Amino acid sequence: MTSLRLNILTFFLLVFLQTSGQEVQVFFKLADSIVMTENSATKLYAQLDNLKSKFIPSRSSLSTYFDRDIDFGYRHQRINIQLNFHWYQIDLLKRNDSIFVKVIKDYHNPAEIDTTTKYFNAESAMNFDYLTLRNKFYYSNKSISDLTSEISKYQVFAFYCGMGSSKTGDGIHIEKLVDNKNVSELTKMLQSICIETQAYAISGFEMLAQHKFQTNAATQAIINHVKKRNSETIICNGCLTGLIKKVYGSKKASR
Repeated sequence: MTSLRLNILTFFLLVFLQTSGQEVQVFFKLADSIVMTENSATKLYAQLDNLKSKFIPSRSSLSTYFDRDIDFGYRHQRINIQLNFHWYQIDLLKRNDSIFVKVIKDYHNPAEIDTTTKYFNAESAMNFDYLTLRNKFYYSNKSISDLTSEISKYQVFAFYCGMGSSKTGDGIHIEKLVDNKNVSELTKMLQSICIETQAYAISGFEMLAQHKFQTNAATQAIINHVKKRNSETIICNGCLTGLIKKVYGSKKASR
């Protein structure tokens, strides 16, 4: 019945699209209707693939950008879907195949159109211990709002990127924090749920260590954990940005 309802919704929305030309709202609603109702990662992906098949093949695509460890048995899966040149980013916090938190957003729409939607799976709320475990380990106070914001953040970990390997804004920011010995801000970044933000924080602490700064035992334990976890990270390599790589255990990219 869910598949039938989706097909009916798709048909009427596509008819509406042909008569109104309002692609932005229509395509987002089609993808959002799937994200809103499906709490299985496998089934959600299959339904998105079915939706994609209804559009022009050369202008539509679906892929998992990454599916990475994000602590305590949970994973962060990012799905990119393109529907006739309209791109949407879907972020899932899941354990095994069960989705607990999901966010869908479109970066290409006009600012006045709200195309970011966040969902928390109420049916799984009783089994959701991620924030409790994470806040205890990282000495943080993250909320659901922080979680949805930080897993859906698009950030690239690179100190140099682009034509001529110019220094990145984030890289300059970290260097300033190090110069000012701003341990408080680096600690907040280390507590981030965003893997790339954590990577920047670790780089900052390593740069401080080169200046004989002694990191406290609790912070060092977190750094060691993150490096051992070695989650897939978005990096830049020369003019190629958006690459996915594990940055620990080998030479760091773009440093």
